[in-house]
Parts: sequence; C-alpha cells; structure tokens
Amino acid sequence: MSKTQRGLLAILATLVLAWSGVAFAQEQVGAIEGIVADANGPLPGVTVEASALQGGKITAVTDANGMYRFPRVSAGTYKLTATLDGFVTSEAPEIRVALGKNSKVNFTMRPGTF
Repeated sequence: MSKTQRGLLAILATLVLAWSGVAFAQEQVGAIEGIVADANGPLPGVTVEASALQGGKITAVTDANGMYRFPRVSAGTYKLTATLDGFVTSEAPEIRVALGKNSKVNFTMRPGTF
C-alpha cells in the first residue's frame, strides 16, 4: 500500500469514526406540549405533571397563554395530570412519546365544587 493510499485510508477511517460518534451522541428523546384552558380561555399557572409509567416525575407550569412544555422526555408512556386550585384535576392516563416527536395534549378544566 502506498503512502497516499494509507493517508486516504486514515482520513476515511477518521470520517467513519466521527460520523458514528455523532450518531451515538444523539439523545433518544421526544417532547410533550399543550394548552390548558377552561370555558373562558387559557389558564395560566396550572401545574402539569408528567409521570413516566416506568418511574420518575417532571412538572411544568402553564404560561400566560395556558401553554406548557416538556421539551426533552425519554421515549415511553406517561400519565399527565393538570391541577389548579378551584378546578377539578384533569388527567391524560396513557400518553405515548416517540423518539423525535412532539405529543400534543390539551386539557379543558372544569371549576371545582366547594
């Protein structure tokens, strides 16, 4: 093998290793997002909890437009719960998150009884 061929082979091997490193470095995640509202429109300040069926919980709070987002969640199945004082708790029991996909889950909350 000539010196030139060895040099080209070394460059090719480096490129293959660099590309495979990028492929392995990609995270296996998706996202969950949505809007929480009542009959009058978006609800700010709602606590949305995502519980992975395989364990672990994360929370988000809706913004002024009633939006919440979990931007990086592992692929799997989640139970979502939306709570706000004065309202009946809302649930979405089996939300599936796929790799690289956004799962949209909106909630319509009803006033609670006192």
